[in-house]
Amino acid sequence: MTFPTGSTSKPLSILALLCLVIATCSSSGAPNGNGSGDGGNGAPEPAKNFKGFNWADRRDNFVNGVLYVSGLSASSTDAEAQTLTTMVIKTWQDVGANTVRLPINLPTVKSSFWSVYKGVIDKATSMGFKVILCPWTTDHSQKVQNTNDFWAMWDIVTKDYGNNSRVYFELMNEVSYSAPSWRSICDDWVSRYVTATTLIPKGRVIIPGCGKHGERNSNQMGQFPEFNECLLAVHLYDPWDLTSTDVTKWYDLAKSEIEPYGDRTIVTEFGQKMTGGADFMVTPSADSTVDYLAGLSKYMREHQMGGTYWVGLRDGDSWSLFNRHGTESMTVTNPSGLKRLQYAWGM
Repeated sequence: MTFPTGSTSKPLSILALLCLVIATCSSSGAPNGNGSGDGGNGAPEPAKNFKGFNWADRRDNFVNGVLYVSGLSASSTDAEAQTLTTMVIKTWQDVGANTVRLPINLPTVKSSFWSVYKGVIDKATSMGFKVILCPWTTDHSQKVQNTNDFWAMWDIVTKDYGNNSRVYFELMNEVSYSAPSWRSICDDWVSRYVTATTLIPKGRVIIPGCGKHGERNSNQMGQFPEFNECLLAVHLYDPWDLTSTDVTKWYDLAKSEIEPYGDRTIVTEFGQKMTGGADFMVTPSADSTVDYLAGLSKYMREHQMGGTYWVGLRDGDSWSLFNRHGTESMTVTNPSGLKRLQYAWGM
């Protein structure tokens, strides 16, 4: 974001000078790297720097009410949230991660629990993690349910985290709009929040793709020039489109929905059942889920993409890559699944 400096023949006004100082300080943020966010303007931080996990509500994140990521409840205190978060983030740091994707919705950010949930966000960022905040609808419509509520939610979130360079804003989970309709909403979001008031650079805005099954075809959104400086997001799962034991088919599916924007695209959800004993490092396989992860991870690695696995922690979920043992520790449910994920991250 730039600010007018007046003509060369006149000195800057005090107000203009103050704006410039604030913009410069806020946009400097933390330096780029695996553990930091890009609070500056211009090109976004490379997508390959986002290596992480989704942390989800046990009930899933489509909740008509307050969201409680696994390990938290309505009675949790800020201190308990920070203790839990410290353990979770430290565990994920130890396997090479630097990003956590967290769900939000209006009931959560308007509730008294928001102060506790902010403890999760604040602790994660204080430990060097990037945090992606993404709204789920309180039903499965995957569209803006109420325009006033949508903006009220984002007004609160951007006010609280607009100046935190490690917090990124993914505009909606699994959007079911057509590309023109979604483009218009995203453009409204950018116009509203990428301003001198919020000081949010486009490089911290994540534009999800849209289409069949939601959050698809990130290249549809990537082609629009108004989002050139934004990051993009896509979700790819088996068996949304096919069930194949041909690794190349999965690779080509990713290619068709992402190119030529892989370097700024984050696969904010991808994953598979981890408790069935599958070996995700042995391919080709007679198991299509193994070959799906092999093809997608190969594409992600070759095109230096980021990814947040679904799901890193969700109590009682067979897809969860970690099991939680209170607030003391977590264990990996499938070491080969973790190794495949690390391969996708370029490790």
